[in-house]
Amino acid sequence: MDEKTIILTGATGSLGKLLLGELLASPHRVVLLIRAPSQYEAEMRAASLIRRHANAVQVIRGDLAKERLGLSETDYAGLLLRTTHILHAAASTRFDLSLETARRSNVGMTQRMLGLAEECVHLERFGFLSTAFVAGKRTGLIREDDFAHGEGFLNTYEQSKYEAEALMRVSASQLPMAIFRPSLIITPYEKRFRSSVSALTLGLFLIRKGFLPILPGDRKDSLDIVTAHDVAVAIVRLLLKPRLAHLCYHLTSGDKAPKIGEIADLLDEVAGKKLNLRLYGSEETFRRELKKVIRFRPGLGLFYKKISTFVLEMAHPKVFDRRNLLSELEGETFGEGSLEGLRALMKG
Repeated sequence: MDEKTIILTGATGSLGKLLLGELLASPHRVVLLIRAPSQYEAEMRAASLIRRHANAVQVIRGDLAKERLGLSETDYAGLLLRTTHILHAAASTRFDLSLETARRSNVGMTQRMLGLAEECVHLERFGFLSTAFVAGKRTGLIREDDFAHGEGFLNTYEQSKYEAEALMRVSASQLPMAIFRPSLIITPYEKRFRSSVSALTLGLFLIRKGFLPILPGDRKDSLDIVTAHDVAVAIVRLLLKPRLAHLCYHLTSGDKAPKIGEIADLLDEVAGKKLNLRLYGSEETFRRELKKVIRFRPGLGLFYKKISTFVLEMAHPKVFDRRNLLSELEGETFGEGSLEGLRALMKG
């Protein structure tokens, strides 16, 4: 089948917009499943995303929380006949949800997209956007082929994405799959999209303003960060590659990840002063010290809540192996300029 039709979910998210941009640069047709009260409102939500590419994009009002994605029989049947690729990037990225609510979004939506994939006549690839942090509280070297563990999780997002990835793996022998696991993503704010920044981006801003005086971790530990642009380019390249040798790929900076100390020094450089950021190693020590800080400065509690999505990762340092990714990129590098990307973001 020469003409490709790619379903993208999550196109209105911060990374989803970049994934859509990369897909639109390909010669293929893109179908956006967008949740909205009506078809008209779905098209309005997509209008600023597709702009001059409207002829290459079909917008369908759908709801991944409903059976058959909330689609009409005609739309659903049409997708089964035309779809060659699926990129499931939709997720609930809130980290303060109950586990039941997080599961309804992240596991339930994945299950329904798998249902669609199993019926697609010409499916060539189902790409699933997971996260490197399905590793939870594990520390040390994390390989791409690693999955099952009993170390526990730092939040319900990690656990629900782990469970969603488990669903994907059950179907991996029947469907042509690729699981993409990015680490902490640097996402710049774009005024024209009124986009929300990632917790990492927000955290860096708050540190510079003095609202996060303490953090967990150690200066010598790595913090794996990647730019959203690099992640989007690599995912779309792998999604559209005719053959892949592996199931899972880490979109990470791996052994090139910056040290926490390097990031702290960069923050001082950009701020033009010594911020005196204090690091408290383990999660237990950090939590104890944080209680003291908030007791004397209760207003800081809100800021720490906003960055709770990533901050405890610093107390569980990991090095993400990415040999599967680099083998598919055939000699190209990935994520090695993450510290420079961070510098550009903070100076931008």
